[in-house]
Amino acid sequence: MPNVSALVSYLQKSNEITTNVGAGVDFKTLQPLLTTTKNNSIFVTSEKVAGLSATAYFKRQSPNFTIKLQGVYGENLFELIMLGGYAVHNILDTTKNTVSYTTLNQFTAWGEFQTNGKNIQFGLWAGYSQNLGSKKSIFFTIQTKLPETMQPYAEQISNLWSGFLQE
Repeated sequence: MPNVSALVSYLQKSNEITTNVGAGVDFKTLQPLLTTTKNNSIFVTSEKVAGLSATAYFKRQSPNFTIKLQGVYGENLFELIMLGGYAVHNILDTTKNTVSYTTLNQFTAWGEFQTNGKNIQFGLWAGYSQNLGSKKSIFFTIQTKLPETMQPYAEQISNLWSGFLQE
């Protein structure tokens, strides 16, 4: 199943005040590649990456003001135009170039306060987003061709990058 979501919401209206509280979860699976290639051969791959996300929100609206709050934890949320996505975790088979994946995770929260005037409304919005990285290690290589003048230093450059990426 590529995607499944669930949402629970509670709405209460009383004396011109409306309150809405809810929470949701989402689970999705992606298959980034259908085939891989190696030495002009094509191989079918079925490796997938799965991501879990959760959200909670609150809204209270009165005649004078509205307050909104929401938080999201997510794995692989690129389609929501948020931080995240997926990365290569490991090479599974070098003869077929098959790889496993890991999600890039994040937490985001935001809140809004606004007045509900008829002619003029004022508002204040604030948000926070944190890149939580990945739960698994990320496989990383630099595949660039160095200019001829730099070839004698290729090993030192590779060691420099390796040290930088491990910190």
